[in-house]
Amino acid sequence: MDHPSPVLLTCRVKSRLPRVIIICLVMMLLGSSAISWGQAGSSKRGAKSSSSPAEKRSGGQPTAPVGARSEPREILRQMEPVGWVWVSQTFDISKQIGEEGSILTLDGEPLPSLLRRRVTLGLVIDERGHIVTRLIDVSPSSPPSDLSVRSLTTRPVAARFIGMDQVSGLCILKAEGGTLPAASFYSPSLLPASLEIRLYGFHPNQRMNLQANVVYTNPRRIFSAGKVLKATQDFRYQPNNPVYHLLSPRLTPIQDGSLVVGPMNRIFGMSIYDSSGQGPDLVYPISRIVSVANSIIESKQSVTHGWLGATGIDASVGPPSAIYQPSLENVGVRITAVAPDSPAERAGILPKDLLLALNDRRIRNYAQLVTAVRQLPAGSEIFVRVRRGSEIRVLKPILAASPSIEPEQQLRTFTQQIEEMQSTLRAMKDEDPARPRLLERLEKMKHFLETITIPAPPSLRVRVFLGVETAPLSGQLLGYFAVTNGLLVTSVEEKSKSALAGLQAGDILIQVDSTAITDLQALSQSLFQSKGEPLSLIIVRNREKKTILLDTLVP
Repeated sequence: MDHPSPVLLTCRVKSRLPRVIIICLVMMLLGSSAISWGQAGSSKRGAKSSSSPAEKRSGGQPTAPVGARSEPREILRQMEPVGWVWVSQTFDISKQIGEEGSILTLDGEPLPSLLRRRVTLGLVIDERGHIVTRLIDVSPSSPPSDLSVRSLTTRPVAARFIGMDQVSGLCILKAEGGTLPAASFYSPSLLPASLEIRLYGFHPNQRMNLQANVVYTNPRRIFSAGKVLKATQDFRYQPNNPVYHLLSPRLTPIQDGSLVVGPMNRIFGMSIYDSSGQGPDLVYPISRIVSVANSIIESKQSVTHGWLGATGIDASVGPPSAIYQPSLENVGVRITAVAPDSPAERAGILPKDLLLALNDRRIRNYAQLVTAVRQLPAGSEIFVRVRRGSEIRVLKPILAASPSIEPEQQLRTFTQQIEEMQSTLRAMKDEDPARPRLLERLEKMKHFLETITIPAPPSLRVRVFLGVETAPLSGQLLGYFAVTNGLLVTSVEEKSKSALAGLQAGDILIQVDSTAITDLQALSQSLFQSKGEPLSLIIVRNREKKTILLDTLVP
């Protein structure tokens, strides 16, 4: 039945009937049309669904329309892998944009909140509630705070940070209370060369909202078909560290930590977003993830990256001359110091060697060398190509675990090793056959420590070797303490050599030996000029000068 257009009907009767009657007639006509059209549409859909395979399988029960919103969600939940959870993390964006003092506000406005929450995916790896995930702005010395996890069927529960793997960035958490279903793994004894997978994670176009009052507690999740390839040609691939390249799809930052689903809807691994934008995204197989997680859980501490035990400087191409022609083969890292008993020394790397490549990865500067080594776990056997004179050699060091995680702690560790060597040497007799070897190792360690310490910030050197924190003196403070130069000692570490020598917080350090202290750089340089000899510190305390003798360990 053809229905007249409401516009035409209105035009025809407008001159004969009042406006109210016209509106009523139009509404009645539209209502009857909607009913008749709806009935016709329902009968058509009913006829179509009655012959559909889905209704036959359901015993003749009517099924929901294809376009219904609830059906895709239900299908997604049925396809979702078991064992995934939401991980909610509170982080401080001041670490990304600077400290609070660098944030400018309008006059009279309070400082905005710098705490934000981020939700990411996690994977429950055992029945005890241990979870593997990727977090942001986290380090072993700066663990995350206010963590919570929840699954589709459980309420949020608090989680505790146990540790992280510095190579992969994977963090291990422990859910405090509640029962979370553990994941099912696809972990064949022989890892496949390639595998068709499904990537399960957040929508690639989703953004992380940084507004303080907006939190995505239930980010949208999707499946994406993809493929992984065993990265045997990647310099990071090791028998103890198998990795895959994610050929497709290409990840976005929000998809970092997405789950890689293999056959039978089981977890094959976890994806790692390549933040450099230069290489493919990585996938760590679940066998490697579980191995790393168990190591962290058992030791209750983070796992460090590998350590070579050699330091150097950039060897760049110089200008051409009558006896020198520049070549890219002369670009690399000139080794300046090798730690005793380190992987580098055991492999035969010597000072003045020109390091050119690591595992066939071209090394053009010292920063590339450091970055490459930090992407390899301890126990990795690497191939290092060096030039020694006119000869090219290939050496095979086996990386050790890094002595410590933070740079400052590394300096303290090496300092402690020197102190132990000196203590052992003092207890030795002059005729002891092991004495010459120990003296040689001591001198090597001192040279190595001096080489890696010189580029460090002055505040770090003073904190490590003196055990103190200092602050500059303003003109007003100089007048108050009746001095013309110096640094204010703000804190002294307990049981440090400075504390044992009698240095106190509030002292004004004005001179070290014959060097007047005007700033932190002058104090740092005076420490290295001592060459390990006892220091004479001249301080002002209560406007009186005092002299303190300090046995420091600066090499």
